[in-house]
Amino acid sequence: MFAHGRNGNHLTWWQQVPAFSKYFQAVTFDHRGFGQSFDVEGGPGRSMFVSDLLALVDYLGLGRISIVGQSMGGWTALGFAVAHPERVARLVLADTTAGIADPCVLRLIQSRPEPPQGFLERGLSEIYRQEDPAGTFLYSQIAALNPPHVEPLHSLLQSTEGPQADVLAALNVPTLFLVGEHDPVVSPEMAEACAGLFANAVVEVFRGAGHSVYFEQPRYFNERVLNFLAAEISETEKKVARGRL
Repeated sequence: MFAHGRNGNHLTWWQQVPAFSKYFQAVTFDHRGFGQSFDVEGGPGRSMFVSDLLALVDYLGLGRISIVGQSMGGWTALGFAVAHPERVARLVLADTTAGIADPCVLRLIQSRPEPPQGFLERGLSEIYRQEDPAGTFLYSQIAALNPPHVEPLHSLLQSTEGPQADVLAALNVPTLFLVGEHDPVVSPEMAEACAGLFANAVVEVFRGAGHSVYFEQPRYFNERVLNFLAAEISETEKKVARGRL
């Protein structure tokens, strides 16, 4: 399952689906109020993201899933894993603090300047914008398919409603944090602090990338995530083999 960020929708993953669908059933979706998923006037919005994902997973008849959540989608991914850990095999959290509200993470968020107001400056590194104008244009067009969202990003990052250290330490789901070296929203230091709260998590920094590592460096992103997910398949095969002995 691929859960997109605030600047995206299901089209966000156009560079991932062809690569991942060779080995997995790759599912993309639009969060409520994004892309082609509509919310009612004054509706619950983000508060229903986890419930919406559960409804989708059940509708598709899926058992255990792996989730890739980017930026805002990290809130959905981690929220689902905390609420339904038995349904999650592996978790990938890219460019996100995933709503973690532990004081050590909140202090780092509060010590940084607010992210840029412009969504292109916030979402893509300066290097990428200069070297790939066509990709930058496509990124902007995908974002333009969403309705406007008024919730300030910094207030979302500083929310105190998310999981803290005790909950995360008890979450027995292998987790991979991915972060861009020049991400103005989530720094590598913040990703390291988040990962340190988990029982089983690692961090990888994408050199030269900004807030959208999946978009800026898709080949490396796909390779790293596929290798991480393949480890789950290997573990499953070992368990099946042991059961046959």
